[in-house]
Amino acid sequence: MRRFIILMAIVLPVLSSCSIMKFYSVEEEYNKAWVGKTYSEIVRHFGAPDRVEFDGRDGSILVYEDFTTTTSTDVDTHFGYFDPDYETKVTRDKHYTHFFIDVDSRCYLVKSNRVEMDEKSKSNLLKALVGTWGAGLLIPLAFGISMSI
Repeated sequence: MRRFIILMAIVLPVLSSCSIMKFYSVEEEYNKAWVGKTYSEIVRHFGAPDRVEFDGRDGSILVYEDFTTTTSTDVDTHFGYFDPDYETKVTRDKHYTHFFIDVDSRCYLVKSNRVEMDEKSKSNLLKALVGTWGAGLLIPLAFGISMSI
């Protein structure tokens, strides 16, 4: 039993590490799903757009945007009130989806920079989380059993 626990404590972290996450663009899916749909169907599903722009062809563009804020700290930039060796940089990534609507109030094109994680990556992430959680429980247990024997 002790060998099994020690083996699992070693194997689980190894199997759960170095998982690669792959993402794909949702633009093609959005075009398949929403081209041909009406203005009201799009608004019913996504809610009111952030703004509506002119498309240059007597139609409009429904603009949906959201921002992701990322904070990073760089060393040796010599800026900061409390610690002069750190500078905090804040960046905002804009995620958008544009629905191009023609004169007849039908969507004819969707442009987006949104991405989603593929199904295999979701599965790998779940395995990594379970493996790490399992290792977190088994390693102390293995050491506790080996110390008591």
